[in-house]
Amino acid sequence: MIGEARFIEWASQQGWDLYRGLDGHTPCDYIADTGEKLLRVEVKRMESEQSTQGNYYYVTATKLNRVNFDYLFASTPVGDFWIPADKCPQVTLSIKVTGGHYERNITA
Repeated sequence: MIGEARFIEWASQQGWDLYRGLDGHTPCDYIADTGEKLLRVEVKRMESEQSTQGNYYYVTATKLNRVNFDYLFASTPVGDFWIPADKCPQVTLSIKVTGGHYERNITA
């Protein structure tokens, strides 16, 4: 729920209208109306995991079907990331955050 709340706040700041399926069984979490086009959005919350090289933020999305969404909104304790579907993994995404930069590690 934290990730979704952060997405709703972020999308509201962009001036977007958000829509969600009534039955909760839709292929993506939200439809965002940007005023120019409709975007299908998947939202995931990432929790931190300590490693010897620094903090990693990760999410596991079993068989995440990139055909069902246009963007992934990944919420982490240190910031939020807006990632195009074609850059998303189908199974696991690790994000290493260093300062204001991030590095993606994709595991299929």
